[in-house]
Amino acid sequence: MTLSECLERLSDLPDLDRRIILKEVCNLSDTDLIIHKDREISPSECETIFSYSDRRREGTPLAYILGHWGFRYNTFLTPEGVLVPRPDTEVLVESVLKCSFSKQSITILDMCAGTGCIGISTALELAEKYKNLNIELHLSDLSPVAFDTFSKNAESLIHCSRIKVFTHKGNLFEPIEKTIKFDLILTNPPYIPSSVIPTLGKAVLSEPILALDGGESGLEFIEKEINEMVPFLAQDGIVFMEIGYDQGVQVSSLFSAAGFASTQVIKDYGNNDRVVKASFK
Repeated sequence: MTLSECLERLSDLPDLDRRIILKEVCNLSDTDLIIHKDREISPSECETIFSYSDRRREGTPLAYILGHWGFRYNTFLTPEGVLVPRPDTEVLVESVLKCSFSKQSITILDMCAGTGCIGISTALELAEKYKNLNIELHLSDLSPVAFDTFSKNAESLIHCSRIKVFTHKGNLFEPIEKTIKFDLILTNPPYIPSSVIPTLGKAVLSEPILALDGGESGLEFIEKEINEMVPFLAQDGIVFMEIGYDQGVQVSSLFSAAGFASTQVIKDYGNNDRVVKASFK
């Protein structure tokens, strides 16, 4: 079977999905798919391709099928049981990079870290932008799968000697030493209302409900997290929190009620609420 014939056999799948599967299994580039359509696919490759395709038809996210997924400039391990990195979340990292940092060292917390894609990407890009900046990166999550995943991702992706990584497993701020003051707290908490969860697509429902379900209002976890983070944030520290598409006003109010003097709602590429930036000053 040739590449062209295989693409035709998979015509019931979205074009992007089938191309990603072929590129992964056959170790091809986008150019290869165009100029080498007559390349023969081996029997073992065919078996893997059709196995992956069947799982995709059943609704399994491609990130789980492949075991990894791209975010910003790196590829992260994505086993089943962690939230799949999404393009809209890159807005949070971009927002951090727009800030100016004059300190020689900063301490960062990625809370509800999942794969660690937010914290790891931010640390790597800040270290690249500020050549003399020392970074202490903390990654934390309640999920044992997430803890194992972000630990492996940090080990494989962070090779800069100016970035020191600390990993924590536990509920919100419980595992974090109370003496630590963070310059940046980055978080993508569960924010989908419980009533909306059953209406989500198969692929999303394959992801951990713990990372999606924000309670009846969608804000229950967020409110608890905001209140708990107050003593852990440095006086000149900044919080960047991912939120639902229509939660900007409500989440800003929760930050204000907790004593944050400044809040800003940042839109995503579709002009929806996506990140709230908050600080004490």
